[in-house]
Amino acid sequence: MIYKLALISPLYPFGGGMCQHVKELAIGFANSGYFDVTLFTNSGDKESAEKIRKQFPKNIKLKIIKCFKKTRFRGLSFLAGLFFQNFREYDLIRVHNTTYAISLNLLSKLKNKKYIVATHGWDANVRITKGLYRKLAKDVYKNAIGICSPSETERANILDLGVKKDNHYVIPVGVEYKKFNVKKNNEFREKLGIKNKYIVTFVGHVTWNKGVNEIIEAFDKLKNEDICFLLVGNFPKEGNFDLNEELNKAINKFVDFKGKFLYIGERPYEELPSILASTDIFLLPSYSEGMPLTLLEAMTAGCACIATNVGGIPQVLRNKENGLLIQPKSSEEIVNTIHYLIKNPGKILEFGSEAKETAKGYDWSIIVRKHIDFMLESLKKAK
Repeated sequence: MIYKLALISPLYPFGGGMCQHVKELAIGFANSGYFDVTLFTNSGDKESAEKIRKQFPKNIKLKIIKCFKKTRFRGLSFLAGLFFQNFREYDLIRVHNTTYAISLNLLSKLKNKKYIVATHGWDANVRITKGLYRKLAKDVYKNAIGICSPSETERANILDLGVKKDNHYVIPVGVEYKKFNVKKNNEFREKLGIKNKYIVTFVGHVTWNKGVNEIIEAFDKLKNEDICFLLVGNFPKEGNFDLNEELNKAINKFVDFKGKFLYIGERPYEELPSILASTDIFLLPSYSEGMPLTLLEAMTAGCACIATNVGGIPQVLRNKENGLLIQPKSSEEIVNTIHYLIKNPGKILEFGSEAKETAKGYDWSIIVRKHIDFMLESLKKAK
């Protein structure tokens, strides 16, 4: 039997771990032979809509809803567009992010429907702790035929609501192992003219909740070492990703400092394997995470990884085995772990090798199969 699947997820502006995650799943579902996939997503204009269309093969139907570009209105305009969609013909609705599931439930779009909620870190780790959101989330989880989370932390938070489901699966994100399993080289180092012995790279939204404040504080204490700090990612200026003036000034203070602190902005996804191939140490000091795709990509590239002990990170990064775990909001721990690695360069190679081996188990071919099995099992139990 082929099930008609409505996959609901915002992808505008296209980029980042969640977009890549949804793209790989949609393609995997459509190619499995079990699902006829329609993806409901959003765009800000014709150009962004065309960019999204190019990401997906023709066996995936796209329903792109035009929304406002500004972050504060983007979600509301996407929901308004979803309100006018007809979901009656679908055997299963899969909603990415609890917030959208709650909103669709309040709009009665999920009433008497078989639906799955896929959580994504912030919604099930932070928002779920708030009063009204907590109550609404509990209702939407209880009525779902399945819940899927990337980390045990999120599953525990949902269990804490009193929602006990046999079909709440923990499935991590996947990685394009072949694409990121590249031999270490100096191509990107030479492209940027980096002369320092070690490159410490951060990839992600350049915001306070990704620990960028702590990265800057750590650099201030390490600026006399033979290290270059490389920041890669977009610099959001509105909505929940507002950069306060203090962070803005701090970045500008050190950018291009003796060639040791470089902010190169958001780069094409195709460049990321080359960036990570030139990276010695990958740094991700986030305050909260689900299962960060950039971490898996860095591990696949053989980087020695330092990341905070939050969300699903400790599921994949085991302290002093295939990387180093630190506590969030601690520039001192960042300094100490980087010092440890550059004073013990053999550990950079050791952790990088172990990380690469770990990442093999997270190839998309493995992860997509787990998602397919989860959805088929959820549908079977719901009959």
